[in-house]
Amino acid sequence: MARILLTGARGYLGSAVAARLDALAQDWAPLATRLEQVPPTSLVHSVVIHCAGALRHRPADWQRSNVDGMAHLLAGLRAPARIVLASSRSVYGPASADTRLSESFALAPRDGYGASKLAAEHLLRDSVHVGIRVRLTTLFGHAPQGACLSLPNLAMQSFCAGKAVHLVQRDVEVDYLAVADAAGLLVELALRPLITAPVINLAGRPRSLHGLMQNVAQVFAETSGAVPCLAYDFGAGPAWPCLDTSLLTRLLPGFELSSDRQTAHGLMAPGP
Repeated sequence: MARILLTGARGYLGSAVAARLDALAQDWAPLATRLEQVPPTSLVHSVVIHCAGALRHRPADWQRSNVDGMAHLLAGLRAPARIVLASSRSVYGPASADTRLSESFALAPRDGYGASKLAAEHLLRDSVHVGIRVRLTTLFGHAPQGACLSLPNLAMQSFCAGKAVHLVQRDVEVDYLAVADAAGLLVELALRPLITAPVINLAGRPRSLHGLMQNVAQVFAETSGAVPCLAYDFGAGPAWPCLDTSLLTRLLPGFELSSDRQTAHGLMAPGP
């Protein structure tokens, strides 16, 4: 039996984690069935990276996938294991745009999606397992499987289709994280038993949304020879605060994040 179990291996984040585990020649296996079909105490893995779950645009699946799925996983493990849960920044409460959301910030989900993620976190927290609840920011970039509806990915698709990409007139700060980096960080946290922090934020460096999108546009232009169209014609929208990743930096000081241009090139190479 493989030492590491990966759930959601055919999804967007999970497939990137699978690729990272393969690159490191780790002894791992994907969950062979749906979580609700896992018999109690049938899983003997000592490490679990739990990426399975419903996305925000699938509200009908939030309870079944995010909450009930976690319960089935915990019941399926025969012995205490190390579990790294891919959770979400959506568990945090409202804050001003200039706030940095640390792991101790107030928990007050704004919608059912965030509530389902927080409920899954609580199940892990209250279990016998060594759990790390990883709160992820918005991801972007290419992954081996699955789709991503984040703005940079959709923008590259629009550029390739000859369509304009519309942005807010006033720039905002974002902390988008490349999916390959998110996968690498999840694997590092899973493989380091001395890291026992119960909650860790995962995000990219805070930076300009306009600058990020200009990098995507420039990579498209350089690769295709076509001229992309960025239109700054939306009114000012709500600005989301960035995650505080100082704890992550202390725990994994040598991990280098990809540049936005590197991630944009990945979007072009396989075809958006």
